Amino acid sequence: MPRGLGCLASPEGAEGRYETPPASELQRLMWTKKGTSNHLDEVHPGIYIGDMYAAKDKRTLQAHRITHVLNAADGKFNVNTGPSFYRDTAITYHGVEAFDMPSFDLSPFFYPAANFIKSALSSPTGKVFVHCAMGLSRSSTLVLAYLMIHENMTLVDAIKAVGANRNISPNNGFLEQLRALDTKLHCQGLSRSFNGRTAAARDKTLLAKLEITHVVNAADGPQHIDTGPGFYADASILYHGVEAPDWKVLVHCARGISRSAALTLAFLMIKERLTLVEAVEVVCRHRNILPNVGFLNQLRELDSSLFTTKTLPCSAFKGCFTTSCQNDENQIPGKKNEGLQSPANKSCVRGSHGEKMASRESKTGTKINVTRAAEESSPVDDYSTPGGYELEKILNRGSVAYTHVNEVWPNVFIGDEDTAKDKYTLKKLGITHILNAAEGTWNNVDTGAGYYSDMDIVYYGVVAEDVATFDLSQYFFSAAQFIEKTLSNPQNKLLVHCVMGRSRSATLFLAYLMICENMTVVDAIEHVKKRRRIIPNWGFLKQLRELDQHLLEKRGESAGES
Repeated sequence: MPRGLGCLASPEGAEGRYETPPASELQRLMWTKKGTSNHLDEVHPGIYIGDMYAAKDKRTLQAHRITHVLNAADGKFNVNTGPSFYRDTAITYHGVEAFDMPSFDLSPFFYPAANFIKSALSSPTGKVFVHCAMGLSRSSTLVLAYLMIHENMTLVDAIKAVGANRNISPNNGFLEQLRALDTKLHCQGLSRSFNGRTAAARDKTLLAKLEITHVVNAADGPQHIDTGPGFYADASILYHGVEAPDWKVLVHCARGISRSAALTLAFLMIKERLTLVEAVEVVCRHRNILPNVGFLNQLRELDSSLFTTKTLPCSAFKGCFTTSCQNDENQIPGKKNEGLQSPANKSCVRGSHGEKMASRESKTGTKINVTRAAEESSPVDDYSTPGGYELEKILNRGSVAYTHVNEVWPNVFIGDEDTAKDKYTLKKLGITHILNAAEGTWNNVDTGAGYYSDMDIVYYGVVAEDVATFDLSQYFFSAAQFIEKTLSNPQNKLLVHCVMGRSRSATLFLAYLMICENMTVVDAIEHVKKRRRIIPNWGFLKQLRELDQHLLEKRGESAGES
């Protein structure tokens, strides 16, 4: 998540709300991120972290097409390679003589090392290997610093990015130095960049007070904010104007809290298919809003016309509009969901989404193509699909501790990457089928059917990313089809997994319970979370809510026809 900007309209509030977490929270974050501990791992496009064994293995470096080496443990008493070690290769070397002790000040090397990495990646074929003795502390600290300095990441974002691909453990001293860098970069960003309104752009006295030297007008032109370079001719300001494209819109009114907020909420409901509750939650995370009672009633009418769920009374929103906005890494999904479709038949796996991805070939070469009549249940009149915030509260309320794998349904296990790659554990559990919800090569689990060629396992893969904007709903029915086919034989046992076994895999199995076991999204979550710690991302929860609404509607229609 990029660092925030200052506010030109109220410079006194330029400190922002971001705070660097304490070291204890950062350590907990690193411990919960499930990476690997190989001699060499790619942790960011073109950036590898590893140990001294990989650093001295020229054949491995050449196989990975490494062009640059950053030794974070240079020196006579460390990993004493130096540029001479690589003189028979085309590798560019940079050494940092550092010791892995909390008392050692590694921060003077943050910027030189970051600049070396940036220079290495400036070439389309550039790849940099950053190492120390074990590839855990010194090397990871320098990579984290690079991501913060040149990739505009916060320390938390950098740890998440690297930790997803490799286990890292900067010592306490290095962690405090990274925290100081995080705070420094955040303050620099706030003090040097400002985001403002038309009045501020025209207030030369304010601009001079803030020592503004450059202005970027993102709404240039006669129909927008027509200042131009001539407006600043008497000031030492360089001007750059950009005609605002249609996808960059400022919605405003006099105070920016009622009329503009109401129209923005309506847009989110109509175009992004958010309920009124969800739209209010999203906007209030970023700005305090207060639509008047009349506008709120009109939004409630819109909500009723768009969704079949019950609309809350105006009084239910009172607390939402008085809550201070705060930054949230769950953004509005940018990819519009097209909605769930279903044909006339009442099969368990129904809909065009099941057609979007053909089932991958099983071990025998045949493709899974199964339908079965789902049990019809009477609609529960007093049930309505909860909002995303309510589902998050259910998920966070009382769950089991995290483990590598858990049985969440008879003969169905949800697990992580370690479980999926541990053939001994798979045999011990009696696994016969695997659904990989994170197939792919980058930040996924790159196993594939070939990985299990020496085992009697049927494999099915879904290429999905664990980001809120990814449309996982296109695989809900095809994955449910595979799960149902597997469980039709009581001798079969299924492992559903992704990297951590929390988001993608959990979402697909929840969808199965809703489609084939006639559970509501609440029932499905309550059932699974009693058996495994699951955390579907915000976008996946939204897609599960839409599935829940779709299934409720179809079951209601079926009950009406009977």
